[in-house]
Amino acid sequence: MNMKGEDKMENTYKLTFVHCEGDVQYVSTNMNPDQFELLLAYITFEGEDVNQYYPLIALDFAEQLLPLYGCKKTTDVDWNEDDDDFDIDLHYNRERYCGRAYEIQAMKKFHHPELKNVLTKVFEKIEDEQKKY
Repeated sequence: MNMKGEDKMENTYKLTFVHCEGDVQYVSTNMNPDQFELLLAYITFEGEDVNQYYPLIALDFAEQLLPLYGCKKTTDVDWNEDDDDFDIDLHYNRERYCGRAYEIQAMKKFHHPELKNVLTKVFEKIEDEQKKY
């Protein structure tokens, strides 16, 4: 879904995770779909290096991880179901890029000094939630 910014085009993406029904998040950024999918794959693969037992869900991305890259969680969205390029399932995105994991993780443009710390905190929270059950 395209949204006009003052000087630049902003895109709004719908993030879902096939294994977590109801986890739907909307994020806006000036990245095009190809760049954004690569960023999601990068964060996913970095997350697997930190903890391979728990997957990251859309809420984790929208609230804690993507803001590191200037993306904003949004709720004011008039979603058009025809916007396939902007509707991304995190599981299928990971599968699409898994053969290029090392190449993607080597992309310096996605390196962020706080990413590993934030990922560690996200996984600690997930593990704490799992202990309740």
